[in-house]
Formats: sequence, C-alpha cells, structure tokens
Amino acid sequence: MAKANAVCLNVLKKSKDEEIRRFCKNVLRVSACEYEAWSACGLFTVDARLPLRVIGVVATYTVVLLQFALL
Repeated sequence: MAKANAVCLNVLKKSKDEEIRRFCKNVLRVSACEYEAWSACGLFTVDARLPLRVIGVVATYTVVLLQFALL
C-alpha cells in the first residue's frame, strides 16, 4: 500500500489530467481509512471471510458424521 501511495503522490505532482488526479486522490483517501474488525462478543470476527469459514466448519462436521455413520 505504501508503494501505491507513493506512486499516487508522484502522479498528483506531475499530472494535469483531472480524471487521473481524481483517481489518485480517491486511492489516497481510501488508503487513509482505518479498518476495525467487528467482533461477535469477542468470540470471532465478523468479516467477508465468515461465510467461507462457516461452510468449512459445516462440511468438516458433515464428513465426520458420515464417517461415524458408515463405520
């Protein structure tokens, strides 16, 4: 991210094109935002990877139950 910020600052100094300047300003603005993960009562974080984690847990649990059922 530091390289992207450095490139955008360099482009802002040299470029006269308004579209490019707006894009670089948006990149700098977004990179300056701080992200704080949500927490569900401190047990786990609620983020974009949560559905994949839940699917993984359900699939693993299903495999274990099938193994016991087919023994």
